[in-house]
Amino acid sequence: MTLNMNELVRGGTLCLNRAVWAEGTAAATIKNVAASGLAFINFAINGILYVYPDTDSVTITAAAEQADLTTCIYLICLSTASGLTTVKGTEILSADLTSGKKVLHWPAPLADTCPVGAIKVVNSAGTFTAATTDLGAGTVTDTYYNLFAVPTGPLTS
Repeated sequence: MTLNMNELVRGGTLCLNRAVWAEGTAAATIKNVAASGLAFINFAINGILYVYPDTDSVTITAAAEQADLTTCIYLICLSTASGLTTVKGTEILSADLTSGKKVLHWPAPLADTCPVGAIKVVNSAGTFTAATTDLGAGTVTDTYYNLFAVPTGPLTS
């Protein structure tokens, strides 16, 4: 289903400029840099505009452990108080994703937050714990996505 912003009765929740997400300088953190050179991310929640500054070494919200040999999406969201939270999706066996047996579904954002990015974490050994395990660990492969809103279709690879 496609929804146009002008079909909404009031407001909208979306990211207004591209935020480039990457592994942070400190262990187990992420960072963002606005691609437009603005030094901040503009976003809207329920039609009201907010700003989040470029930030390095932001600890992602703790979540349940991700099992060995699984892949999972962590949705990066900003709140009206300019706080960053992450929402852990449903992990699936990496082999099932690679073989096409299963797809990765995007997690739903928390109420009154704006999804602005995501991290796909492939965990090849042991457990991965957000905010504890370093995203640069040898057993972790991380891929970052910059979002306008939560995509309508799942990730197939």
